[in-house]
Parts: sequence; C-alpha cells; structure tokens
Amino acid sequence: MDLPYLIIGQGLAGSLLAHALDRLGAEILVADPGDTGNATRAAAGLLNPFTGPRLQAPAPAEIWFHGAIAHWRLLERRLGTPLLHTGPLLRLIRAPQELEMVENRRRDARTAGLIAPPSPPACSRLNAPLGCVEVRAGQVDLPAFLDATRAWLRDSNRLVSSTVDADSLAFARDGSVRWRGRAVRGVIACQGYRSRDWPWLADLPWRMSHGQALVLQRRPELGQQMLSRGKNLIPLDAERVWLGGTYERHSEPTPTRHGRDELLAALEDMLHPCPPVTLREHLAGVRAGNRQGLLFCGRHPDYPGLAVFSGLGSRGTLVAPPAALALASHLVRQTPLPAAWHLRHYLPPGRAG
Repeated sequence: MDLPYLIIGQGLAGSLLAHALDRLGAEILVADPGDTGNATRAAAGLLNPFTGPRLQAPAPAEIWFHGAIAHWRLLERRLGTPLLHTGPLLRLIRAPQELEMVENRRRDARTAGLIAPPSPPACSRLNAPLGCVEVRAGQVDLPAFLDATRAWLRDSNRLVSSTVDADSLAFARDGSVRWRGRAVRGVIACQGYRSRDWPWLADLPWRMSHGQALVLQRRPELGQQMLSRGKNLIPLDAERVWLGGTYERHSEPTPTRHGRDELLAALEDMLHPCPPVTLREHLAGVRAGNRQGLLFCGRHPDYPGLAVFSGLGSRGTLVAPPAALALASHLVRQTPLPAAWHLRHYLPPGRAG
C-alpha cells in the first residue's frame, strides 16, 4: 500500500489539495481538529480578480479567473453540492485615481475582459458620485465546501480529527518523513497562520492580518448585487448578507467592537440612506499572506518531505484552485512549479530550524 501524504489543516487550501491529490490517485490523510476558528469560515468566498484601490490582479488575470471558475464547477459535480454563484461585483469609485486604474486595466489585454467601462450607478441609493464599474466575479459558499469535503474525508476514513504538533514530525534531508513514528510520503502544511509557528517555516516572509466581518439579516434595502466600496457587501443566501472585512496587523482571531463599528460605518458610506440592520454574526479570522509574492506553494528547500500551501491572503478562492492542481501534480508527478513560487526565494538553506 502506498504511503499517504499528510495534509495538515482542512481549510480552503487543505481541502482543495485533498481533492487534487485524490484525483491523481494519491493516498491522503487530512489532520484537522474540526474547530470553526479558521479564516476560511469567516470569509465571504468572494472570487474577485481585482483587489485594493489599484485594482491589483495576478497575471495573467483572465487565465486565473476562468481556471478558478472551471475548478469550482468541477468540485460542485464531485461533491454534489452547489458552491459557486457568478455575477458582477459593482465597484463604487471612491477617488479619481481609481478611474485611472480602471482605464489601465481596460487597456491591458490580460484584464480587459474582466472589467466594464465606468458608468453612473443605476440605483440612487448607491454612494458613487464618481460612478461605478462592474467587475466579473463570483461568490463561493465556503462553509458548504468545507462541510462537504469533511464528510467525504470522514466517510472514506481519511480524516484525522486532531492537531499535528511540530514535535510529532521528523524530517530527514533525504526526503523521508515520520509522523508519530509512522512513515508518510510527505507532509503539506495547510493550516494558515499557524504554520508560522513551525520552526521549519518561521523564517518565511509571512504577512498576517486580522480580519473581521459581519453577517447581517438580509433585507430589500441592502440590494441584490455584490457591492464594493472599500469594504464588500456580499449576499450569501435568501436570509443573510456578508459585510467585510477589516485589516489589522495582529494575529488573534477576536471580534472587537472597534471592528464592528468600522464595518457599519463602511455600510453607511456605501448606501445613502443606510437602512437599519440586524446583526446575526460577528466573525473574525487571521489571513496568512506572503509579503513578497502571491502565495507559499512548494517544497521546503532543505527538507523535501515538507511542503507548504498557504499565504493565500484575500485571493484564496481565485488562486488556490489552480495552485492546488499545480502542487498536487508537482508532488505526485514531479511536474515543475513556476519558478516564482520556489520557497528557496524566501527561505535560504541553512535557516530551516
């Protein structure tokens, strides 16, 4: 019997990698305690090719976007669960510089098909004196994805409902790995910001940001469309709408009154007049990002039996599906990864712990 790959963490990254490795016929075990404190469950699942006031997008953005859409549709069929809603994200322009960025993206052949020309808002309630722009986008039901994946893993006896401590792992430079004394084919760290605490990964250029979001009772005055004006307003279903998220440079996933007030103020800035709202949930999580690149995806330069798939930031639903396929193929078939992803760029040999 083939040795299994041990995937640590069953958030977005670990779940996607589990499906990708399984499709290649690899044996897998996924270790996750089953708590609800990961950043994936606090996110709206927005699949948006552009982020920030400069409309930053991974290149080539259209390939990333269409690849992610196709992958989520495949997972819907695989799990027998609706996951993806596609539709435009209406971005309300806040400053003249954003209009310039929109024109830049429309002139770029790699992004032109993802963004429409600026136009006046169709609804007088929207605070958009400089106009708005439609962006091709989607929304993934991440809790449904995690729950369906967990059920699939549990039913196939590939789920270990526990944490994995660094002390329980033994890596050798020849690539061999043991977990709790048991040989495994490899270990992939997919536990988000918790990977930073491992001695082998502590020197990666992590960017940790604490994010909060609110789930509000849905009402007609909040509209039917996904909106963005600094923060995002995303319909989740017939009963709920997501408002988020905040960005703070600390790393404990704790809801705060300051975060709640910031988000409600953003809603008032988005809609005039702003309707009264009913708060259903106050969520918090820690986003793990890469200060120097798109994500962390690849083998450790000193210990080839250890890989990491993390640092997805706020673009997880977009970049993680294609990246999971690439990493699975790299692990099983030795397919090369993009050179820009190699961990040796971020973790020089000899600093592995």
